[in-house]
This record gives sequence, C-alpha cells and structure tokens, in this order.
Amino acid sequence: MFSFHFFITFVMSKQDGYTISRNNTHIIIMKKLFVIFCLLYSISVYSSNINGGLFFRSHQQPGTIRTRLVLNGGKPIKIENGRTISFDLMLRKEIVWGYVVRIITNTQKNIDLVYLANKKNDRYPAWILNESQHPITQDLTYNKWIPISVKLMPKDNKITFSFGSIQSTQSFDFSGCKNVTIHFGTSGIKNFQVGDVAPINIKNVRVLDNKDNEIYHWELKQHADSICYDLIKQCPAITENPIWLIDNHSSWDQLYKQKIKGNPQITYNSDKNLFYIINGSNQLTVLNPITQKSYSIDNIKGKLASEKNNQITYDPYNHRLISYSLDQKSISVFSSENNSWSGTFTNGMDPAYIHHTVAISPKDTSLITFGGYGYYLYKNTLFKVNLNTHRWDSLQIKEISPRFSAVSTIVNNTLYIFGGKGSKNGRQEEVSHNLYDLYAVDLATFGIKKIWEIKSNIGDETDLLLRGNMIYSPTDSCFYAINVSKSQGYLVRISLNRPEIKRCSTNIGDMSAGYLFCNLYYSPDSSKLYTIFNREIRNSDPEVSIYSIDFPPIALKDTIQKTPSKNKLWVGVIIFLIFLSGYGLYKFSRRKKDKKPVSIEIKEKETAPQEEIKKTFDRSKSSISLLGGFNVKDKEGGDITNQFTPILKSLLLIILLYSVKTKQGISSNKLDSILWEDKDEKSARNNRNVSIRKLRVLLEKVGDIQVVFENNFWKITFGNEVFCDYVAAIQFIQDTSFDDFTKEATLYQLLELLVFGPLLPNTQADWIDNFKSDYSDITLDLLHSLLQKKEFEDKEDIQLLIADTIFLHDIFNEEALRVKCSILYKKDKRSIAKNTYDNFCKQYKSLLGTDYKISFSTIVTSKTTS
Repeated sequence: MFSFHFFITFVMSKQDGYTISRNNTHIIIMKKLFVIFCLLYSISVYSSNINGGLFFRSHQQPGTIRTRLVLNGGKPIKIENGRTISFDLMLRKEIVWGYVVRIITNTQKNIDLVYLANKKNDRYPAWILNESQHPITQDLTYNKWIPISVKLMPKDNKITFSFGSIQSTQSFDFSGCKNVTIHFGTSGIKNFQVGDVAPINIKNVRVLDNKDNEIYHWELKQHADSICYDLIKQCPAITENPIWLIDNHSSWDQLYKQKIKGNPQITYNSDKNLFYIINGSNQLTVLNPITQKSYSIDNIKGKLASEKNNQITYDPYNHRLISYSLDQKSISVFSSENNSWSGTFTNGMDPAYIHHTVAISPKDTSLITFGGYGYYLYKNTLFKVNLNTHRWDSLQIKEISPRFSAVSTIVNNTLYIFGGKGSKNGRQEEVSHNLYDLYAVDLATFGIKKIWEIKSNIGDETDLLLRGNMIYSPTDSCFYAINVSKSQGYLVRISLNRPEIKRCSTNIGDMSAGYLFCNLYYSPDSSKLYTIFNREIRNSDPEVSIYSIDFPPIALKDTIQKTPSKNKLWVGVIIFLIFLSGYGLYKFSRRKKDKKPVSIEIKEKETAPQEEIKKTFDRSKSSISLLGGFNVKDKEGGDITNQFTPILKSLLLIILLYSVKTKQGISSNKLDSILWEDKDEKSARNNRNVSIRKLRVLLEKVGDIQVVFENNFWKITFGNEVFCDYVAAIQFIQDTSFDDFTKEATLYQLLELLVFGPLLPNTQADWIDNFKSDYSDITLDLLHSLLQKKEFEDKEDIQLLIADTIFLHDIFNEEALRVKCSILYKKDKRSIAKNTYDNFCKQYKSLLGTDYKISFSTIVTSKTTS
C-alpha cells in the first residue's frame, strides 16, 4: 500500500536539499502537493466509512424478486494453476436457510456454501462438495462481517475452506477441471438451479492466483445499475434484483407514516434510539425506528408548556423530555416514574417564534433557541434557559439579521447558526431573502463571529430553506441539515471552513403543507441519520413521517461506478502522478523563459451560414423575460431574478399570463386555489396580501409596471419603458397581418422575438402547461405557414432562419429537418447537413426510445417545403 510516511519523507528531503539551494518555487509546489495529498487522504478515510455490499433478497421473498450475482459476466474463470475465491459475508437475523454461493466446474461438479437445518430445526452453515456435506459450526453470528475463502488446489485434488477462524481441507476430484463459474444467490444454470437464497449480504469478492495475487476484485460498492465492475480488469459481475447497500447512504428509507388527530409534537432520544410523539398533555407514543414497534402512555397528568409549534425536545444529558414555551417563558418536564408533566398551565397563544431552532448545550445542559417568526416579524432573539433552575435569559443578536427557519447545533461551547429566511429589519412586508451565512456564537461570552457567507443564490444546491437543527461531523468538518425548499426534502452538507453547500441525498418526497415541522437527528449506535416531518394539510389530520439514511450520507452520483480503477493503490498513483506533473510544470516554467512563444493556428469548425437579425427589442434593462427562461432586469440592468422567491415568481407569472390571455386578469378565488390550495380562506387571503405587497416592492425596481386589482380581478399593466418578451410576441403576432410577415423587416422582428425560445421551458407547474402549449401552437403554425410562402422560395438563408427557429420550439420537427438539411446539402455544406441529421436521430432515439426511420438520403432529396 502507498506509504504516507514515504511521501512525507520524500517531500521533506526535497525541501531540505536540492530545492532550497535553487529557489523557493519548488517548495511552494511541494507544499501544494502535500495539501492535495492530505485532502485525498481525508477523502479515502471518509470513503472507508461508507457501507458497501450487496443485500440479497432471500427465500422469504417471492421467487421472481430474489437476488442473483454472477461473477465475470457468467464467463468461466480459469483454475488450472490454483485459485482462491474470497468474500465477506454478513448473515441477517431472519429465517436462516438457503444458498450463499455455488461454484460450478466445467466437469459439471459443484462446490456450495449453504445454510441448512437439522432434525431439531437448528440452523448451521455447511460446505457441500457434489453430494457430500461438511458442516462448519453450530454457532450463528448475525449482523457481522465474516471473511470466507475457498482455495482450489487442482494439482493436489484438495480444497481448503475458511469460514471466519474455522478452517478445513477436503479432498476433491479435479480431473479435467479447467475453469469454474461462480454464482451467488439464485442460479439458473441447467442441472444446477438454485431458488432458495440465504438472508445474507456479500461484499469484497476477490479471485486470487496461487501466489495470492489479485486477479479480480468486485467491491460490490459503487455500481452501474445492475452491474459492478471489478477493480483489476473491469470485468462485470451481473446481478438480478439487487439492493446495493451503498444506496442507503444516498436514498431515504421511510420507517413510519401516520395521520394523527390533534396537534402532534415529535422529538428523539438518541440514547435509546426512540422517538416520542406527544399529542396534547395526556398522551405520549414511544416508537422504536428499528423494530417499528410502539407503545402508548395514556392518562398523563400535568400540562405541557405549549401544544403548538413543536416546542418539545429531549435532554440527552439528564435523560428527560422537555416542553417549553418561548412566549410564556415556561418549562414543563416529563417524569417517567409517575407519567406526569411538571407544568400546570398550557400556553394557548399563537406562537411568536414559529420555526425557531433549538439545541441543548453539553457544557451546562441549558436550552438554547434562536430566531423564529410571528405576528409579521422575523426574529434574531437568542434564548438561554437553565433547565434546572428554569431561569430564562434572552439576547437580541444584532450581528445576525432577523430570520426564521435557521438551523443550529452546539459543538463544545459554540453555537453554530446557518441560514434561514428573513429581512434586514425583521418586517415581513419588506423583501425577504433566503440566507446562506454561517455564524459562531461563543456561549460563554456571547461573542459573535461570521465564518462565511454566500451573498446570493448561485444555483440549485443553494436554493435552500433549511429547518430544525444541524448535525456536526468532526471527521470532515461539516454540518448536515434538511432542505425543504420547493417542497422537496433532501439532505445538504455545509462546510465549516469554506463557503460550500452540497446536496448529498435523493429527494424524500412531496413535503408541501400549510405548516411543516422538520428536524434531523443522529443515532451513533445504528450510524444513521433520522429525519421527522409533521405536515399539516388543509382539511386533513396532521401527517407524521420518519425517514432514515445511513451515515455518512453521499450524493447519488457518488454511488455510480463510472470508470473502475485499475489499481487498488489509486491514492498512491494519483499522488505520484500529481507530484510528477507538479515537478514537470516547475521544470517547464524554468525553461520557458528562454524560449520564444509558439503560435498555434486553430482551424475553426465549419458552421452553417446564418443571416444576422438586426436587434429591435431590448431585454438588457427594465425587462421581464419569459421566453427561453425566467429573467428579470431592473432599471440599471441588474439581474434581480434571484430576488423572486418561488411564491413571488409564481404569483407574477400567474397574474401576467392571465392578463395577456383574458385582458381582465385572474380572480382572487382562482389565484388562491392555485397558490394556496392547502390553506383556509382567511389564511390564503393573508398570504396573498403579504405576497402582493412584496411583489409590488420588487416590481418598482423594474420600472413602470403595476399590479392592479380591478373589478375583483388581478392584472398587470406595463408602462412604455418596461419590456416583456412574451407580451411583445403575442401582441406582434396578433396585430400583424399574415401578408405583412412577407416583408423582410417585419419577418426579422418576428424571428427576433421567437428566437428568444419557448415559453418558460424550465418552469414546471400544472397550471402553466396550457399557456406553454398555446404559445407553441401559435408560433409553430405561423412559422410553418411562412415556409410555404412563395416570396421565400428562393431565399434559402431566410428559410434556414425559419427552420432554426422552429427547432427552438420543437426539436423533433421533421419539416424543419428537411428544410435545413436539404438547403445545406445543396450549398455543398454536406458534413454540416449530416451532423444536423445525426444529432436529430440521436436525440430522437434518446428521448423517444426508437430509431428515426427516414434516411439521410431521403431527407436531403426532399422538397424544402411540403
């Protein structure tokens, strides 16, 4: 294995010798290489904690979905000079019975590892050589990896078996044996069919030669769907009905889902791996997420401090449930001895700190909360509560802007706070923003330090609205939290030391709700993260759900095997190559000072001729763009698209599109039914009014554009200085007669609008589909009609422009394909014509799943118009 000590010694010796005597450049290079090495080393340590292996669906499952694994793609593996097959096995605690592996020789003999039962129904593993049975042990070990090996020695006619620490050697007739095939789980080989599969997991399958050198190594970790390639020769191991254990690090497993009447509150006890679901003061349900068994405690005495906003938590240091009310500054502690709450009064007020974040300090077991929202105000208040004396202290942290839905955790005696949503002065009517900043609060001195901040939304991975708390991972100095933005729950990884946020799980599912509580917990015993959701949905009981994911979590893309490594010493090889590259660059930099620069001529790729369209319409400032994508520019040309939250964007689009369609706009009832379907009438009206105020403030930055409420309808009106491409396109098409489009100036104005692209291609919502299809139909019908016009028959450049514009709105348009390819072919641009055709066919096959039937020769010889 590559030696860490060797690398350090090599680097330091270079620094102490040759390098220092020449200059400092080499030292800098070596230091950078050392940093890269440390990064790679930490990645390898992090990766070693990822569970690998293949979970076999056992005999308890229907036969059609049981698991099979065939090594080397089913091709024989040579054994003439001796081979060893080794793997790691884990037995699951289910009904133990069935096959683990079957090795079949070319002479039609079998070598099997199976789990059997005796007359007393005692279960045990055994080796089977043809018809001969060789029991291994009566002791069964569950849920632990056991090393297994089968050493085939054809020259000695012997096999040595290893099962953990138990080893035995048996005679076996290898006459005529040249190769074997290896099958785990089920087998469909004639005369060697296997249907009963033991409840097992398998990983690290290796084949070694007679000198114990690896020939094949299937980790069964990263995979390509149903195939895993070995790390030596990239030979496939093919599976049927696989469950890859590594996928449990990127995909969530639902453990519990239940509708509960009342107002449930949920928290978690990591000591005993138990969830507590509290429903009012007199009922408590205890749930084990592993066994999924639960029991209830009824007729509880005393009162919760609050029955709203999930103001409940578990104190892991004093092993007790805590109910608290930030509004009343009260605490109620649950006694498991007499099944009672210590409180005598329950706060019934609407909470002023909705979606605050809470943590308990390991230093003095005080309860710490921060932020929240209520009564149209965002908060930046920190509460510290002594759970023993019930003393409350509060502090407004001016260094952190008011917000709700921040997440936090305490490490040592430092409170880390990340993100949330709020406004500069805390007022809801102001424009609010999602925040991407990380703070550290010293709980001894209450000193505040901003660690880093991402100033604005930079893409999907930071379109975040987190909720609950964070889990800190000291191994890789990062935090994990749940994102509920866009109603899709997934896990994100937040770096402690640099402004970096990465997605690291699949979506949990639809999390849309009128009110959504969410929190994240870590179980050290099971090495899992748990997340809980409490969804309050209109006209329905609250729904509580619990999900788990293996720790550490990884992104889905990191479970996919792309290019298998050819050498298990990949870390060493990469570092060595980096070193050589760095040294080479250093040498090159020394030499290039004495050399003249070399001029390299790059031949540009041949492209299709394009007629330039003179620009008439300006989207550079004071504009709202819907064609080709959603974009908003202010009066100075600044891009303010990211200031539109999902709800404000939807509100703008709905009112704008209906204003164009019906002139009168959209009614309040219809608007509410689209955007706030899950809320009652009063709540929907309040949300609408607040959102309209925010939208109007944003649109003031664009220019003279008004949101008008007239005759019970909402509509948008534009002044002369504000441009909207969709409005301009619709009006231009409606106001221009068809014959006028044959005038080149008018045609170019039309094409300039249409080449902006289709309507809102990246915005997905049910209500918008009809608008998209209507716009597409209008534009395509008009463009097709223009291709038929006699005025353009001899104007091939115009026909090409029209064809390219059609492709923007319909990538599978065959008429546009015929026009473009035939014109290019006629102009002796045959390679471009063929590339256009090939790209069309490739996309056609990729998206429609079938080959395009019309040949290139037919396309280029067809008429340019039909």
